[in-house]
Amino acid sequence: MKLTLILLAGLFYTTSATQAQSPVAEPSVLQILDSVRHQPGPARHFAELYYLTTINATEFFEQAPKPVQSFMNRFESNFLQRFTDAADSFRLGKSIPEVWKSYYADTAYSQLQYHLLGINAHINGDIWQALVATAYADTLELYKKDYIRFGKGLLLIYRDFYRSALLDKHFRKWHNLSLGMSRAYGKYLLKHWRKRQWTLASLYYRQKDRFASKTRLVRSKMTHINTLILRML
Repeated sequence: MKLTLILLAGLFYTTSATQAQSPVAEPSVLQILDSVRHQPGPARHFAELYYLTTINATEFFEQAPKPVQSFMNRFESNFLQRFTDAADSFRLGKSIPEVWKSYYADTAYSQLQYHLLGINAHINGDIWQALVATAYADTLELYKKDYIRFGKGLLLIYRDFYRSALLDKHFRKWHNLSLGMSRAYGKYLLKHWRKRQWTLASLYYRQKDRFASKTRLVRSKMTHINTLILRML
């Protein structure tokens, strides 16, 4: 199944010489992820976790004002495209986006390794790109609080993910060695990484020099994290 999906707003219409056909809506983010998680290949591992997270996000913002929902929907669509672009590149034998190269470097990682590599790529590599594709600087600032606020919703997913990760003997070993502190540290990193991505998006529009240097630093940290994931688990 072709994964490349450019998510456009609205409906598509086809017409014949005598009669307009019924409009066809683009598949939703959840529909796309549901499809990917049932396909063969490495993408399905992270797609499963991504699918559950998106359900959580949908429920979290369902009572939010319409402008907030609209912004988050556009952001989610742009965010998803980074993931599907990488999955397509792997499937077609094309050059994989830099932040996803470690994820697709091997087809025999454990599910936990795929999950953690995917989290690192998607949060530390994709968020700022999705944000700048969604809105310009002034508009982004209008929704900063809503973006940050969703961190609370992610804690529910994190709790379940961590509980599942403890089933892995290697992960459980490091959890025990840290006396359980790794759970709290993971929460801190999740919050810190998301805020840092917002900062990158803001710098992209306002301070190009700082953006470039900070992006290089983040990429270096990502590489180190990927190395730890593959070496320790």
